Amino acid sequence: MNKPTLVILAAGMGSRYGGLKQIDALNAEGDTIIDFSLYDALRAGFGKFVFIIRRSFEREFKEIFNKKLEGKADVAYIYQELENVPEKYINPNRIKPWGTGHALLMAEEAITGNFAIINADDFYGAEAFETMAKHLIKTDKNSFNFSTMAYLLKNTVSDHGYVSRGECQVNEKGYLTSVNERTHIEKIDGKLRRKDAFGNFVSIDENTIVSMNFWGFTPKCFEFGSALFMTFLEENKENHKAEFYIPSVVNDMLKSDKVHVEVLKSDAKWFGVTYKEDKEIVQKAIADLKHKNRYPTNLWCTLEEELKSVFNQFEHKNEFESYVELASGHINDTYLIKTDEKPYYVLQRINDGVFKDVPGLINNKISISDHIKDKLSHLPKETLNRRVLSFVKTKTGDKFYKADTNSYWNMTIFIDDSVTFETINNEKVAYEGGKLFGEFLQLTNDFNVSNLIEVIPRFHDMSFRYSQFEDALETASEKRLNKSKPYLTMVENYRAEMHILQSLKESGAIKSRVTHNDTKISNALFDLNNEGLCVIDTDTVMSGIVHYDFGDAIRTICNTATEDETNLDLVAFNKTYYKAYKRGFLEKVESSLSPLEIIYLPLGAKTIIFIMALRFLTDYLNGDVYYKTKYPDHNFDRAKNQFKLLQSFSEKIVQLERESV
Repeated sequence: MNKPTLVILAAGMGSRYGGLKQIDALNAEGDTIIDFSLYDALRAGFGKFVFIIRRSFEREFKEIFNKKLEGKADVAYIYQELENVPEKYINPNRIKPWGTGHALLMAEEAITGNFAIINADDFYGAEAFETMAKHLIKTDKNSFNFSTMAYLLKNTVSDHGYVSRGECQVNEKGYLTSVNERTHIEKIDGKLRRKDAFGNFVSIDENTIVSMNFWGFTPKCFEFGSALFMTFLEENKENHKAEFYIPSVVNDMLKSDKVHVEVLKSDAKWFGVTYKEDKEIVQKAIADLKHKNRYPTNLWCTLEEELKSVFNQFEHKNEFESYVELASGHINDTYLIKTDEKPYYVLQRINDGVFKDVPGLINNKISISDHIKDKLSHLPKETLNRRVLSFVKTKTGDKFYKADTNSYWNMTIFIDDSVTFETINNEKVAYEGGKLFGEFLQLTNDFNVSNLIEVIPRFHDMSFRYSQFEDALETASEKRLNKSKPYLTMVENYRAEMHILQSLKESGAIKSRVTHNDTKISNALFDLNNEGLCVIDTDTVMSGIVHYDFGDAIRTICNTATEDETNLDLVAFNKTYYKAYKRGFLEKVESSLSPLEIIYLPLGAKTIIFIMALRFLTDYLNGDVYYKTKYPDHNFDRAKNQFKLLQSFSEKIVQLERESV
């Protein structure tokens, strides 16, 4: 999943505030109003911050924010100076920057994907960032589909003077038709009024929908505004107070039929530091939010401090000494906690952006571990704790700890003297891996799957994946659609075969059982002699069919190249590892499989290889909104890789089945 960028407009001089409000501390912890936007944005899924500032306060700004964001997100700085215009337009009398529209245009050099832009001196609220992040993540970065977070005017005014707001005109479908910058709106005798073009006050409805300069854009936005800015400069070369605003750029965009700006509405009450008198109100509002545990007391404690605090919420007798980040997963944050004495522990923060029911997920994991432990209760305790994940309860007896930041943590005992493999380089590891995952299915064969939640809905639902693909075809760019054409026919030709397992499952011919659903070899733990120890990373345990687990393992173990390999001559299906894995797998689980399940195991491998090829191709057509990519055709190359593996598997599996007869 490609994380969006957040651009923060912080180059303003704070003339009405009387100083640099962007970095003015609001409490004893030293929080600025920007801190809360950064914190909310990180939790919502933003991965990079671009600050638009001025060099005159660069040192103070970086001293405050670089340390806070270190290791948490990428950071870039853009300097909006008065000289960032053609020389003939430089006005020696100008003091203020050229405006938010100019800042937007300057941000282009730091932008590679979808991004949002906000004011530095406004509090927008966590829900606004969550809504915007979701919108940006699902939006094709090559599209002209933009957005704005809109508020009711009555929720966005100051009691201490006038404010500027963008008055929005919205059509019946919820899209912006125009936005007008109102540079002077204030309360007069309890009613809201604005100044018109002649400086006269006129009434304005308190329920007017307004923009708070919280916009969502794709990189395509930079095709607009530049010519308009040059016109602005020419018309205002003698006006040293004129500013070029983002609404001017947006209105320029809206002249194009291909641009759509969706209005994302918020009912939240704004607070910000436009005036010095606003500060006390903001301080009280923030203190109240912290009291309600909407924010932790210390927003920016170090990772080590955070881990130590969370670790000590669990039941143990050890002293925290250090930590090591474990990079075995791509979704959750997982850490090895080293203590003054063994055992060590594994502490994991579950990504609640991906997994919607984290308590249910953790209950799945622990229920399955407890079930397997009951089955292996004849083993000595020390051996048992090396064969099955052992979860540690909190000091209050709960299965997980929910921090005051609403993040979820669980903890297991670390299995010492063990190794994992990212790839396989010998037949024994394939065989032992097959035994491990086969035994996992055998030991959970009698578990009642109705007691498990569906962690990822419709994860292997082929009809659903085809539906996503068909939707992507409707919205794909012409360029990407043309490039994909050789594979579109292939996808259609496989349609009937790829629905066979789903049909058998839905008819009850193949039973639903506990499945792991992420059986890559790195989720198998081995001892120092390369013999199988334990199945790990059980976050995706839920109901499925045996073919999902068999197929996923074969897809990852038996590819002679990585899934990112672009030289398709190197991509082939490894028959030796297939035979070794299948032998170990059936050695453990065959007794609980029906003849029909065994017959369709090869189709399980073929189906999972295909479904990954289809998902990569779908994401490519959607503009790379789900998987992380490093270059424009990355997902397309992954899809081609998997289609080549599918072709190689289809050819060699025929030979293998003949050999087994």
